[in-house]
Amino acid sequence: MSASATPQCWTFSGINSWSEKERDYIDYVGAYMLKHLPEHPPTRRYASRLGTGRHYPRERKVLGPNAHRKLNREARAVARGEGAYPAIAPGLFHGKIVKVMLVAPKTNTAPPKTGGLHVEIYWAPFDSVPNQRLFRSRQWSRYTRGEGRVWPVSNPEGRGLTRGHGFEGFMKPDRRILKRARRPQRGHKQSRMTWGPTTQRAPNAMDTLRSWLADRRNDYVLLAHSQGTNIALHILRRGYSSSNGTRSNTGR
Repeated sequence: MSASATPQCWTFSGINSWSEKERDYIDYVGAYMLKHLPEHPPTRRYASRLGTGRHYPRERKVLGPNAHRKLNREARAVARGEGAYPAIAPGLFHGKIVKVMLVAPKTNTAPPKTGGLHVEIYWAPFDSVPNQRLFRSRQWSRYTRGEGRVWPVSNPEGRGLTRGHGFEGFMKPDRRILKRARRPQRGHKQSRMTWGPTTQRAPNAMDTLRSWLADRRNDYVLLAHSQGTNIALHILRRGYSSSNGTRSNTGR
């Protein structure tokens, strides 16, 4: 990267991004960045075309046990250029410094293990939205890279199946860190392992993004939420592959 350049910012939004008002799919992650960090407008803005509402035809509806296949199929297609942007060129990220923030990740695709890649994760243990493989818990620490960490935090946004999943809730400052510990059960003699609040606070996600975008040593900054994390990780896998089709170690 040249000394005068600034990092490219790419944003990725999840399912149900269709807006009846706008009559278009809305990258709400990019919209949030434009509102709160207007000095760093996203260069690329991705939004999932899948969803659960009446707008979505059967082939784009992600309900039921096979939803993860549609989600992965979409992510692979976007990386190959089936969408608003050209295909990701194999080797695009080789030799680059790439900072990635995954928010409420919904993916079963691990990022490559390679130099220059930093992956940080914000996740709510009580997120009610099922992962791509329904009801299968994930150990998100295996998805961090570089000096990145997983921040298990409280997120009061959302109701029902979206409880604890709302993107903006993770972006608010002073998110309380949750910790898994053995706690007594009311009416039972035995205790059980469960998540509970601590007095610690996670780093402000917006402050982290602001610092990444201000650092000219970085080449790319990726911010992704929900199915957007799946799209972002497939893009990373393709961007870290070589022209002959081989990939860096994905850590899977």
